[in-house]
Amino acid sequence: MKIPHSILIAALLGGMTAPSLLAAQGGPSGPTVRWEIDDEGARWICTSVALGDDGAVLIAGQQYNDPALTVHSTADAQAILEMPLPDTWQVRVDAAAHAQTLAAMVLQEDTSASSFTVQPELHVWREARDGAADWVYRFPEADAYGSQGMDVHLSDDGQTIVAWFSHPTRDRVMLRVFDLDGNLLLQKALTRQLGVSMATSAMITPDAKRMLIDLAFDPHLIDLETGDTIHAFAHHSMFGGMALSADGTTVAIGGEPWLEVHRQTIAGDFQLAERIDFQGNRIAGPMALDADGSHLAYSIRRYSPSESCSIRARDLHAGRDLWRHKFEAPGNGASLWPQELALTEDAQIVAGSSWGDTLDLTPTGFAFDASGTLTAQLHTSGSAIGFDMDPTGQLMALGTKDAHANEFGSGGDV
Repeated sequence: MKIPHSILIAALLGGMTAPSLLAAQGGPSGPTVRWEIDDEGARWICTSVALGDDGAVLIAGQQYNDPALTVHSTADAQAILEMPLPDTWQVRVDAAAHAQTLAAMVLQEDTSASSFTVQPELHVWREARDGAADWVYRFPEADAYGSQGMDVHLSDDGQTIVAWFSHPTRDRVMLRVFDLDGNLLLQKALTRQLGVSMATSAMITPDAKRMLIDLAFDPHLIDLETGDTIHAFAHHSMFGGMALSADGTTVAIGGEPWLEVHRQTIAGDFQLAERIDFQGNRIAGPMALDADGSHLAYSIRRYSPSESCSIRARDLHAGRDLWRHKFEAPGNGASLWPQELALTEDAQIVAGSSWGDTLDLTPTGFAFDASGTLTAQLHTSGSAIGFDMDPTGQLMALGTKDAHANEFGSGGDV
C-alpha cells in the first residue's frame, strides 16, 4: 500500500489497528500505521517533525505553500494546535523526549520593510495545547537566510531550549540557550577562524550540555554552558553525516569516502579512535550513536549511479560491522539517499528515512532490529523530508514531499 502526501505516524512494534504499509514486492508485516494527514491540495511540504513526551505527542512544521505549525496526539490525528504561518519561509520543530515542552523556530518575512527582511522567531510551549506559545524570542532581523540555516533543540527533560540562526551577511551563527521560563542563559556568535561560518545542522546531548554543530562543513563541539569550542574537527563532506553520543564524549563524522570516530580522553582532548575508508564515489551519510558511543548506525550514499544505498550497524569497541543492508533500485533516475538515521540508546533498534527512488522499489521509512532484520518499511509518495523516532523505538514519524526531493513539485504529508 502506498501513501500519498501526508503526515504519517507508524507504530514500529505493533499498536493501534490500521492498514499496514507494505513494499509492492512484499516484505515485513509492519509497521502499523496509526494515522496520516494529507495536504489535501494545500500544497505544503512537511519538512520537520518531532515526537515528544515519551512518544505521546507530535509537532510538525509545514513550509512553502500555506505554511503552518501543527501539534497532535500520536493516538489521534485530530490537531491539538493548528497555527497558520503566513509569510513564513522556514519552520523547524522539536519536542522534549521525556517532557511536554514543544518548540519551533519560524523564519517570517517582514512584508512591511522596504527591502527583503526576515525575522527568526523561537516559539516555546510548556505543554501540548491550543493557543499561542507561552513565550517568544525574536532574533535580530536578517536580509538573507540559508537553506536549513536554523534549528531548535530541547533537552530530554524539556528544561533547556537551544536555538540558532545562521546569518549569511554577518557570517556568523547566532546561538541562544534558554531555560523553560524563557530566561536567556547563553548568547554567543559562532564563527570559524577562516572562511564562512554558516551552519546547516546540529545536535545536542540529552542534558543540553554540549552541541555538535556543522560550521561550513567543519563540525564544532560546543560547551552550551560557556559557549566555548571544546574541539573543532577536520573538514568533511557537505553531504556527510555526523553523530554525537549521549554523554558527549564520542563524535562520528562522515566524509568522502571515509568515516571517522573520535573519542575524548581523560585529559579532555579528542583523539581519532577509528577511520574507515570506502572505495569509489561513496559518502558516509546520516549516522547515529548510542548512549555510550559503543555502537554506530551509519549509511553509505553514492553519487552515481545512485541505484543503491546501504545501512550498517557497527560495534566500535570490536571494530567490526554487526550487519549491513543494501537498498537497491536498478534504473533509478534520482538520488537514492538516506535522509536521517536514529538509534535507540541501547543500540537495539535502527530506524530512518530516505528520499526513495523513482521506481518505488525502496522504502522511504524503515527500521531494523539488533540482528539487522528489516522489521518495518514504509513506501510513501515522493521523499521523506522530516523524520523522528521516539526514544524506545516504538514509534516513527515522517514528513514527506509528494515529488522526489530532486524533482520540482509541492504537496506532502505528515
